[in-house]
Amino acid sequence: AGAAGLVAARELRRENIDVTVFERGNEVGGTWVYSGARQVGQGEEEERAYHIHSSVYDTLRVNLPREIMGYSDYPFASS
Repeated sequence: AGAAGLVAARELRRENIDVTVFERGNEVGGTWVYSGARQVGQGEEEERAYHIHSSVYDTLRVNLPREIMGYSDYPFASS
């Protein structure tokens, strides 16, 4: 779903539109969810392998205030 998908779903629900959100991984957050897992497989097996793509990495730190990165009705925790 990612950040944009979650906001879009929220706004559609506010307009009383039924929404189904899909997430490829086990956690909500899309590209913002870090996983140390690696893609496996070669050749034909690679076609069936789970392709992992994320722009984040283990030590990523953002330099934006929490107030900008959070949602107005679901802000980041202060710690």
